[in-house]
Amino acid sequence: MLEQLDARLRARGAAASLYVVGGAAVLAVTGLRRVTRDVDVTHLDPAVLDEARLLGEEQGLPADWLNSAAGAWAPPGHRREPPAAGPGLTVRYATGDELLAMKMIALRTQDAPDIVALAAKLGLHGEPAERYATVLRRIYPDDNALALLLGVPDDDLDAEIQAITAAVARLTSPPG
Repeated sequence: MLEQLDARLRARGAAASLYVVGGAAVLAVTGLRRVTRDVDVTHLDPAVLDEARLLGEEQGLPADWLNSAAGAWAPPGHRREPPAAGPGLTVRYATGDELLAMKMIALRTQDAPDIVALAAKLGLHGEPAERYATVLRRIYPDDNALALLLGVPDDDLDAEIQAITAAVARLTSPPG
């Protein structure tokens, strides 16, 4: 779909860019083969949004198949899309570390397969919780912002990180 969106923007002579996060980025980074119902990005330019809606209507997709709902969760400094390289669509995907950190913050049941795949891709399977905490703190270095994202008071942040990373370490440990 992003290729078709790129072609439409090129035909209009419009330039836009996207920073892709969420399930679509996980698929791109890990090579997993599954379907995702939408493409999460950090920001939507009005020209992109208009073309995406038209394309979605033509393809029978939900109106929000391309959306910026996950933008608030993107790591600091990575919330902006890359500069457009010329007519068409410039796309950058979040890195494996960034995606793992975002998935750890969300820590939803539905994110478990993505967390496992990302941990494998990053060579973290079987690693202790401290390794996951290192990733989380490197991607989200501002304790105040991280506490806000996690919805905990600043003085509870360390305990929350320990709980999250312990859960992730258990999830990604070999059985037995």
